Amino acid sequence: MSKIDELESLFLKLIDLEGHTSLTLYFNQEAYNYMKVKDYGEEEERFAEWINEKEKQKGQETNRCWTLQWYPSTPIGFEAVRASSLSALVSYVKKITSAACPASSAPST
Repeated sequence: MSKIDELESLFLKLIDLEGHTSLTLYFNQEAYNYMKVKDYGEEEERFAEWINEKEKQKGQETNRCWTLQWYPSTPIGFEAVRASSLSALVSYVKKITSAACPASSAPST
């Protein structure tokens, strides 16, 4: 299985967890407002949480923010997380999907 196929499988597993219907991956999504990652305010922080403080600090220092957002099959709400790198974001998704699906080969939390 190629790396892209593995990533697709992981993201589909995340969507399938609780009947989610769509998933969006962003890179520096606030840049369209001419904002740097370090300038994200409370409004942007409320939209998506960083996976941890270390990733937040690294994202602010490097001006890199990967955001993964997924929607349930209801008209209200969504889930979203941020990380400074795609690999950190993917590692986090592996942890949450393996915690929800213990038979998975991904590392558990």
